Amino acid sequence: LDNTRNLSLSSAFNTNTAYPKYLAGLSLFNATVDGVQLYLGDMMIGGNVNLSRSTVMNGLSGYAFYDATVNGNIDLSGANISGGISNYAFSSATVDGNLDMSGANVSGGIFNYAFYSVTVDRNLNLSGADVSGGISQFAFVSATIGTDFNLAGADLSRGGLQAGAFLGATVLGVLNAS
Repeated sequence: LDNTRNLSLSSAFNTNTAYPKYLAGLSLFNATVDGVQLYLGDMMIGGNVNLSRSTVMNGLSGYAFYDATVNGNIDLSGANISGGISNYAFSSATVDGNLDMSGANVSGGIFNYAFYSVTVDRNLNLSGADVSGGISQFAFVSATIGTDFNLAGADLSRGGLQAGAFLGATVLGVLNAS
C-alpha cells in the first residue's frame, strides 16, 4: 500500500524496465478493499489471489486484472462486491487455475466487457452467487473457460441472463445453469 492506501501494485514497478512485474501471490481474505484502487493489471502472479469473504466497495472495474497472468486460482467466494464487475475488469487476463465466485454477492451485476477475452484454464464458478443486476449483454465477450462454467443455484432474478452476455465465448466443458 502506498501512503494514500492505494493497492496498485503495477504502478509500484518501474514500467520502463525490461523486468517483468511479478508477485508470488496475494491474500486479502476477509478484507475491505476499494475496488477503484485495486489494480493488478499487467502483473505476473505466481500463485493464488485470495479475496474470499472480502468486501469490495465500488465494484471491480477499470482494468483491475487487465492482462494479468495468475498461475494459480482467483478466489472471490463469499465476497461482497458492491457496484458489480464491469469495464474490462478481467480483460485479457489468464487464470491458470479456477476463478471461484461461489456464494458471492455481486450487487450491480456483471456487465460491460467485464470478462472480455479472459482465459480461465479450469472452472469458472458462480454457483450460489447472488448477482443482482444479472449478467448483461457483453459481459463475457470472447471469454474461454477451459473446463466447466457453473451457474447452478445462482440468483439472477433481478436482471436475468441477457442476450449477448456470452457473445463469442467458449466453454470447453459443461455449462451448468440448473
